[in-house]
Amino acid sequence: FEAAAGRVQRAVEVYRQALAVPTQQLDRYLGELEALVAAHPLAQLVGGAEEARLRAEAAGAGDSPREPEEAHLKRRLLAACRVQHARSAARAAVVGPFEERIQCRHFDWAAPAQEQLDNWHDYLSAVAAEGAAGSGAAAARPVFERCVTVCAHYPEFWLRYAAWAEAALGLQEAKQVLARAAGLAPCRASPELHLYRAQCLERSGDVAGARRSLQLILGDVAPGLLQATVALANLERRQGDLGQAKKVYLDALSGGGPGRAPDPALAVQYATFLWKALGDLQGARAAVCAALERAPGALQLWQTRVWIESTQGSDGVHVERTLEVYEEALAGPGSKWGDPAEGLSHADR
Repeated sequence: FEAAAGRVQRAVEVYRQALAVPTQQLDRYLGELEALVAAHPLAQLVGGAEEARLRAEAAGAGDSPREPEEAHLKRRLLAACRVQHARSAARAAVVGPFEERIQCRHFDWAAPAQEQLDNWHDYLSAVAAEGAAGSGAAAARPVFERCVTVCAHYPEFWLRYAAWAEAALGLQEAKQVLARAAGLAPCRASPELHLYRAQCLERSGDVAGARRSLQLILGDVAPGLLQATVALANLERRQGDLGQAKKVYLDALSGGGPGRAPDPALAVQYATFLWKALGDLQGARAAVCAALERAPGALQLWQTRVWIESTQGSDGVHVERTLEVYEEALAGPGSKWGDPAEGLSHADR
């Protein structure tokens, strides 16, 4: 269109832009550009500034061509275009198979088929590896953007985009990606997305924002989620507010209601916090024992009791206390737990 309208210089620019895109038409574009260059004088192909640059480069390279100067400068012009063609062709060989398998290139309320989701995952892995190998983020970012357009309702793609953006572009870019995802209803229901966002916010100095993200999980998205509870408690601990960190654990432990056994993993985390952060060894022992009263069959709790006692001192008393815990855990009928079915399973014993 540009060439037919007599705008030859503009046509050259369009061909250059086309050669920068990894498509299956690169050879055709290069051939058409070569024909265009052959058919017009240099002054019609490039502007005055670029013509001067080509002359300066030729002089700086010490060229002594055996052809007319204009033909030589055209050859230099096309040489740069051929370099771009080769670069784009190499990338087309990488991305071409993935592009061919894409059936929908825009957002659709209908869920993509699993094969399409798998193709996007593989495509992102390929462009991320290509960028890590040295081609940079400029080529990878458009693919991530296209992916989260088509797969906007899939948090895992936003998480991959944010992780890539943090590594390739920096923390601020990752925060922007996560903020966009958090504005979409399906992604707002993803605890993993809010957990990652909280990490990024805290590392960027926005402690209040990180706290809100974690509280959103515990209050709405996934109440009682262990990872969010531990993350919030550790956030408060890092801020120096050990009392608030302890309150986070106590609120979580009481969240199951009266008579309901707490998550053994949560009890272990709480006991570890009491022991390591507060230096409250007796409190840690009491927390584990209280949890065992309600969940005597939890192997993790028994292992924690063994761990606590086996690390206390070197005078032999800790050995006796550790053996007592083992004997209590391995006790059969007639133990303090009564029916052996209430204690450890046969396999755990």
